[in-house]
Amino acid sequence: MEEKSFEELYNESLNEKRFDKTVTGTVIGISSKGEIFVDFGYKADGIIPKKEYSDDETLDPKDEFETGDTISADVLQWNDGLGNVLLSYKKLKRRENAIKEKELREQRVKEREIQKQEYEKQKAEKAKNIEEFWNNLKVGETFAGTISKIADYGIFVDLGLVRGLLHISEMSWGRVESPKKVFTVGQTVKVYIKSISETKVALSMK
Repeated sequence: MEEKSFEELYNESLNEKRFDKTVTGTVIGISSKGEIFVDFGYKADGIIPKKEYSDDETLDPKDEFETGDTISADVLQWNDGLGNVLLSYKKLKRRENAIKEKELREQRVKEREIQKQEYEKQKAEKAKNIEEFWNNLKVGETFAGTISKIADYGIFVDLGLVRGLLHISEMSWGRVESPKKVFTVGQTVKVYIKSISETKVALSMK
């Protein structure tokens, strides 16, 4: 079997490398024009023109890279006509940023889905607890509730899972002119269940 010459093996390695769309190499210099020269093991050096460094033309490559640093870039042309491989750093960064943005969008969708599931779970649990509360509620049962609203005809008392109405006529054996003069929102009052309908709870303090 005939052995391949060094030149043949070298040319094969070059042909294989030509299939790479992205290359990684070492910065061997940065010109005063902002061009980055890269050695990535090819027969010719790579060059990243200033315009291919960033979409922000005010940025200076020397602020991010120096000789000896590792850099990756996309191949634009394997021969720019001057014997160099034309590379683009900004094209690679665009693609990386697009991937990151896609991952962030997917993460946000996933988080919203988790939040929605948690909301539905809490909603179902609350509905179940309210149903159990109604089923176990008994006339004559006493509660220490919190006043959530005051009207001219009475006050609404938060019993925990449901709200009941303490009518002005059930506040005292005497006459109450205005609930607003006697009670305040947030105040805790002791009441008992006077009657229960399908959706309403009537309270009394007498």
